[in-house]
Amino acid sequence: MLVVDDGFKKPPLLSGLTSSSILANDSFRGTPIVLGDKELQLTVKTFGLPLGIELLTDGTLSISSQVRKGIYHFEYQLCENFSNPRNCKTATVVVFIDEDKDGDGIADSLDNQIVPCFTAYSYLTPNDDGKNDVLIISCLNESNYKNNDIKIYNRWGSLVYKKHGYQNNWNGISEASTTISSGSRLPTGTYYYVFDPGNGNSPRVGWIYLSTE
Repeated sequence: MLVVDDGFKKPPLLSGLTSSSILANDSFRGTPIVLGDKELQLTVKTFGLPLGIELLTDGTLSISSQVRKGIYHFEYQLCENFSNPRNCKTATVVVFIDEDKDGDGIADSLDNQIVPCFTAYSYLTPNDDGKNDVLIISCLNESNYKNNDIKIYNRWGSLVYKKHGYQNNWNGISEASTTISSGSRLPTGTYYYVFDPGNGNSPRVGWIYLSTE
């Protein structure tokens, strides 16, 4: 079993939102960890989880809007349940919580900074309220990036969306019938993207948290 430390500092997490899964970089017998999987029989325990930060069943962190700005630490432990209950591994999570006083979806600590090209704003809430409704990647309005390509996968590695010449308009709708019906809204969860700017630079890889609830 491989359990790896996690850090949510760049970019920081925002109070009132949800993180990507702390289990995304962990594995069991060479496969991704899925809590509640009857075959794996794994449980997770937390130590020192700060008040207002909740570890959800999919491994994501729910940050209460009451959690104040600051740096928080806690540990989590993964253990097998039955076949080898002494097989336990522990990792540390470091979380930087920031505020978003102007409601623009960008942490206050980043508002006055120049955002590097190809930065993806990783929290997506497509509810037509005008905030975080589509996946935004910086600099795509520049003409030398018009040949970009993006592919988005769910946590099991299935392709849910791809586009040549992406124009910052994906709103969480599946366009790959191998997962759910094409044209349907994807469920809440963590997704991963591979973005090729199309100008000879290396592709960028990152995560997106999609909330449809």
